[in-house]
Amino acid sequence: MFRAVVLALVAGLFAAGAMVAHAYAQEDTAEAPGGANISAAELDLLWDALAAGPVFEQKCQNRLCHANLITADKKRDQVSEIIFSHGIHRGQFDCSACHARFPHAYGETELPEMVECFACHGLRHGPVGLVAYDSCESCHRTPRDRLRPSFHTPDWAEEPHVEPSLKELQTSCMMCHDGPFCDDCHEAEYVRWKPEQEYRFDPGVEGCMQCHAQASLVRAGPGGTATYRVDGLEKSAHNNLTCVQCHADFRWDDKPGATPLWNVNAGLACMDCHEHAEAAERYRGSIHWEKLQAREFGSASCGSCHGGHNIKRLDTAEASRALHASAVEMCARCHMDYYESYDDYYHGAAYKRGTPDAPACWDCHDSHALLPSKNPSSSVSPGNVAATCGREGCHRDTSDEFVEASRSLIHRKDAVASANPVLAFIENARRSWFGGGQE
Repeated sequence: MFRAVVLALVAGLFAAGAMVAHAYAQEDTAEAPGGANISAAELDLLWDALAAGPVFEQKCQNRLCHANLITADKKRDQVSEIIFSHGIHRGQFDCSACHARFPHAYGETELPEMVECFACHGLRHGPVGLVAYDSCESCHRTPRDRLRPSFHTPDWAEEPHVEPSLKELQTSCMMCHDGPFCDDCHEAEYVRWKPEQEYRFDPGVEGCMQCHAQASLVRAGPGGTATYRVDGLEKSAHNNLTCVQCHADFRWDDKPGATPLWNVNAGLACMDCHEHAEAAERYRGSIHWEKLQAREFGSASCGSCHGGHNIKRLDTAEASRALHASAVEMCARCHMDYYESYDDYYHGAAYKRGTPDAPACWDCHDSHALLPSKNPSSSVSPGNVAATCGREGCHRDTSDEFVEASRSLIHRKDAVASANPVLAFIENARRSWFGGGQE
């Protein structure tokens, strides 16, 4: 609705501008980007109207402005040092991907900064590979040796360059150079210095969000249409991180990922920050980690359970309650058969009704050190299940007899009930009274 209103407003202004061009053809005129002469005052009003709200194609391609972007590109190429085509870009990206705000005002045009170009150029976008070439000659007519930025010290030889390079290490330097460029020179000069941080170009969240903030960023596949729009970052526990700190596959070099799966690799990046956390150490002893190391399909990384862009902090009662109720998102999407059979009266059925003290999956199976029940170290192995049931806040009677009589009900209630005449009678009566659903 908002888009339609804006389009109607802009269309009206275009019509008014055309009328003014015919009725007020006088010396106080100005040229719109499309070549139309309208009054300077009317052009200023047009700029003000177009500058309001988001930038989208209908704003740019109209008969007063860029009605034909191919023609506009040809005119610009006659005088511009930059080799650029709108046609290649507009087929894949919205105008707002490069123009975060309206770029024209009062005779001036605001062009994207080079760092914004590198949000795509030179980027190995996970399994997709190289998104767009990043060689200087691909976009610049000026020879490479004349493209040095103002802070550049020619050849760096015998000049102080460590400090300025560190300040620019994540931006300007890495747009033109990579780690081997620096290393080769150091080796030739017998310099044994290494930077404290990895050589890496990182455009920050803003660079990636030029595309990933767009609602139109979707992709059709065998399983249907998937969206690659990112939202929720501002409320995330990771709102102070840049994208490539987690998405290690999205790089500006040819270093291979830890596994062929980008979402798994993003989850592995959690270990870079949470290396010394007890949870990380326990996770490394789990069946999930074992499958991850074997690169098995369906292996779970940290992000598989805890979420990605909208991951929450767990330092409030509200967050703890939300975590406790999230077994469907955390576990059931991989283990739906176990979740559906988790239906005994006092555990599973109560949990699914939202009972706050009913156990979630990880209260019994452990959250990070999850192991199959046949593993002697598992929290639900025959030798450990009594201790698991006897945890604080749970059962006081955890004798072997109690455990033996009760443990099979947790996930096999229907099978046990059908083999026990008393339980079968109770279950049939319950289904008769309550229609087969939960109480």
